[in-house]
Amino acid sequence: MPGWYFDQAGVGWSDTPGFRSFRMSRYLLISLCIGVGAALIASLAQLLGAFSPVSEALREAYTVQGIFLHEDIIRLTWLEILLTTLVALGVAWSIVDLPGLAQKGVVVLCSLILISVLSPVLALHHWLFDPSSSLLAVLLAALGGYAFSRTTLGMRRGRMIEVLGNRISHDKFLALLQRPEELPLEARRVEVSILSCRLLNHAEVQEKLSPKDWVAISNFFLRSVETFLIREGGYLDEAHPESLRACFGLLDENSSHEEEVCRVALLLQSRLRNLSRECETRWFQSLEFGIGIETGEVTAGVFGDRISARLSAVGKVNELAFRLAAANPPTVEGIVMGPELFSRVREVFALRPLEMFYDPARGLLHEVYHLLDRKETFSSEAQEGLDLYWKGIIYLREQRYEDALNAFSRSRAVAGYDPTVEYFVGRMQEELSLTGASELETRDESPARGHARLINRL
Repeated sequence: MPGWYFDQAGVGWSDTPGFRSFRMSRYLLISLCIGVGAALIASLAQLLGAFSPVSEALREAYTVQGIFLHEDIIRLTWLEILLTTLVALGVAWSIVDLPGLAQKGVVVLCSLILISVLSPVLALHHWLFDPSSSLLAVLLAALGGYAFSRTTLGMRRGRMIEVLGNRISHDKFLALLQRPEELPLEARRVEVSILSCRLLNHAEVQEKLSPKDWVAISNFFLRSVETFLIREGGYLDEAHPESLRACFGLLDENSSHEEEVCRVALLLQSRLRNLSRECETRWFQSLEFGIGIETGEVTAGVFGDRISARLSAVGKVNELAFRLAAANPPTVEGIVMGPELFSRVREVFALRPLEMFYDPARGLLHEVYHLLDRKETFSSEAQEGLDLYWKGIIYLREQRYEDALNAFSRSRAVAGYDPTVEYFVGRMQEELSLTGASELETRDESPARGHARLINRL
């Protein structure tokens, strides 16, 4: 039934069962309590006559100075009470909300000055205004707000601004601020999904452009991708002129970050294509981008001192996602994901294997995959072409190049032109043109003969 509800995050009103139509944050609620309390104390003191000597002193002073020329003086008691309430609420909210001590001091000082100046200004119109209750309300609200800001809950906002900065969206910042539990900032191991976006042809573009244009195009790339990733719920862990890295699941560990990073990567891919066309129009330079995504365990915590402190995640998955962003063969574009993420989202998204990569440091072979789209959006023709593509990859692994060429060609005929399929068709034709196993051995780069690349070359 309709009514007020209370919980750890704040207070609200609901007029529909199961639906909370109005919510008041805990910080606003605490500010209201402090402000109302300060206003009540100051107003009660005024009504009890605690400031009567001050009022009489002001009347005499204005009369002596010739401001009050007759006895027809209006006493604005209602204005004093109204102003007392308003300034108490405003100062309390400002002190609770502002993170810096200097900012809090400026608010209090300006409030005291404005209220003090109001009395002589109104006296020019023969209105007697005693600012004592309002000044007392400002001081009480400031003390109450400052006392709250020194508590663990009160310091949360300032601490979050310090370590998160503008690397998350405003909506997500407010949601984290209102959580009943503390933000996990202590050093810990946590599983996250990483999205790495790289500007692959940055060296070539830098050579062709003037320093001014290169800085402009780099900032355009950074601004566009940063804004998008933050708006879509990612935590912008790192940003450079040639690459960016966003974490999903770092701040909300219970979320389905695997599916979320895939969703964001698909949207980012479309945005980067438009970005490249715009750069070609403005600077006559097309940009080549790569996106790599993977899931894994990282060590998360606040790194740096008070000046450079920020929340970050460190782990092998960061390096792997960075390398995957450059894993596409020449003339091929697409979102590349690692094996761990593939095992988590294979039932939800349409995926296809790309290549095998050999990691000499660990002695492991990694299969990487292309992220295509959600399965429910796939047409029957696209699904049939994807099935034929998978068969072609299996034949390739078995070095049955003629069968692989047939499968890739049929996939192209069913699903239409695809740069990745064209790449493998050309590759199979090249393999079939080779004569003799010795020539195959010469072309090997790893223990997975003929179809693996070294991951440390990316």
